[in-house]
Amino acid sequence: MSVCGGKIKCVSYVRVSTDMQANKEFSSIEVQEKIIRDYVANHPEYVLVESFADRGRSAKNMNRPAIRQLIERIKQSDIRVVLSYRLDRVSREKLSFYEFEALLKSYNVNLIYTNDINFEDNPSGNLAKGVVIATAQYERETTSMRIKDKYRESLKAGYHAGGYAPLGYKIGATAKSLEFSEHAHLIKEIYKMYLDGQKPAAIAKHMSAVHGMTPEWISKSGKTHRGRYYTEILIKRILENPTYAGYVFRNNNGNKELFEGRHESIIKRSDWEEVQRRLNTPVEKPVDAPPEVRMRNPYLLKKILFCSCGANMTVGGSGKKHKDGTPYLYYTCTRKQHERSQCSCDTAIAKKIVEEIVFSAIGYMATQDVSLKEVKDSNREYKESLEKEQLKLRNEITILDKAVQSSLEKFLELSDDPSLKSSIEKHLKAKSQKLTTLRNRLSEVNSELSYFKNKVNLSDFQIKASIDNLDFCKDMLTPEEKSEIIKETISKMVLSVKKRKGYMRICQLTIYPPTENQTPIVIEFSVDNSLGRGIWEILSPFELSSGYKKPLPKSTKRKQHFLHDIVKMKRLLDDEGLSIRELAKRENLKHGMIGRQLKMLDRLSASAIELILKLRYERQTKQLTFRKLEEISKQPQANQVKLIKKLANLR
Repeated sequence: MSVCGGKIKCVSYVRVSTDMQANKEFSSIEVQEKIIRDYVANHPEYVLVESFADRGRSAKNMNRPAIRQLIERIKQSDIRVVLSYRLDRVSREKLSFYEFEALLKSYNVNLIYTNDINFEDNPSGNLAKGVVIATAQYERETTSMRIKDKYRESLKAGYHAGGYAPLGYKIGATAKSLEFSEHAHLIKEIYKMYLDGQKPAAIAKHMSAVHGMTPEWISKSGKTHRGRYYTEILIKRILENPTYAGYVFRNNNGNKELFEGRHESIIKRSDWEEVQRRLNTPVEKPVDAPPEVRMRNPYLLKKILFCSCGANMTVGGSGKKHKDGTPYLYYTCTRKQHERSQCSCDTAIAKKIVEEIVFSAIGYMATQDVSLKEVKDSNREYKESLEKEQLKLRNEITILDKAVQSSLEKFLELSDDPSLKSSIEKHLKAKSQKLTTLRNRLSEVNSELSYFKNKVNLSDFQIKASIDNLDFCKDMLTPEEKSEIIKETISKMVLSVKKRKGYMRICQLTIYPPTENQTPIVIEFSVDNSLGRGIWEILSPFELSSGYKKPLPKSTKRKQHFLHDIVKMKRLLDDEGLSIRELAKRENLKHGMIGRQLKMLDRLSASAIELILKLRYERQTKQLTFRKLEEISKQPQANQVKLIKKLANLR
């Protein structure tokens, strides 16, 4: 509601440009607020419900905290009047003001000035308002130019033209002068270490260990400022600062414009120049560096993977290599990387591990939305494509086989012509190699089509399993395709460490989908580096592992569930036309047992078979004995999955 107890709701906005104006006793902010309160007191139809104040903010644009808060409050549609001291308190830039005014009109809000002209909404009023705004902008730009010119003239005269004194100096007795402080030795120590060959990161670590933080200091206003951590970035800034070589400077479009200073230098100018030369010399990477190290931004999760502390996770190499010679690459917290020992984040993780886990999670997310119809349609299309490829391969092999036979006959006939015989031999070899490739591919296609000939409908769980295990087929995708998949399914990820014990970490990865109405998914997984390699295992909301586990005692060594062998026997019977007795003799098994197993397989539902074939751990499979499964297969198919989950203690 825009009316409160019969009165019109109002808010106020006040602003000053500098911190000095805001911090002095009975500041301009307080004066503006008092004038607005007096105005409301003289207008009983208004009630002031909230005040907004920008302290030390320029009016050159609307990028101010309080004005943004005011805009959000206006959008609640319960305010009818905004009160301000003068027009130039709101804005000193034409475009910004007109945008703000248009917003007020769209929400039916009036802007009233207590100590300025309130223009009427007509051509004359708009003209006068335009003149006032243009004048305010002109004053702002003229003042800004005047300040810049004065600042540059002070620098040309060698003065420290404003701002805090850098570490190692203090403001002198006379205005705009610098003097050595009792901490100048810290600057000398940093420069000496760098000239002796130490890297900024190593210097930061040393300074933190020996001196803790930078010293506290007190500003002119009397405020005490606490010290800062010695970080790699801080050390680089100190090494780049021309003040220590006796210069004063200003930043001009990214470049430092140097002037001869009046203060005494802490560092010899020749030493400072040598430091700049080293800092600006690009680091040469090895010629044999792998492409993914030299490429710019080759990492799939960059810009979307965040540490639990809120910082981005970036990429890098540890300097070590795997046994095959490839570098060990990992994602690490940028705050940890820049502040080194000053950050307690423990989220650094191998690139290979986290990307495999993410692709597994994408597969899991996909299965949550895949309908049975989509699975069957996909299955049918895939079968048709295989049949077309099979026919094409058979035709190509027939034609090529005839060509090889013809070339072979010519080769035998030309025994007296060595040069022509050599040419035909090369041609024959190339065709033979192509023929071998085609036959191998035909064998693969025939093997895949054999799945569809099986009387047990395995198609549903085969396709779902391939989606669920997307990480296993991701190696067939190009980097661009992988990146596109991630962009379509993930907007942001946050990695945190819940527990650490020795080489083992329990981590949590929160994945945010691209649309707001979708619920984030939380992946809990463990990483174990005790064997010198990353062994990972997803614990929830589904179970999956890297496929490499510590060797188990012989009595508890994990084995594949026997249902895999039964499915394999079923395929052999269908594809090779064997009888049960012939299969039993060939596999050295009892034919009666094979018959019982096949009957059990026929009675189990496709969903039950899918569930059992996806089990990977002994703790899940050891309870699913043949006797137990035979009992379950005699139950109604609708209840079989529930009984198997209960027996295997699945969630």
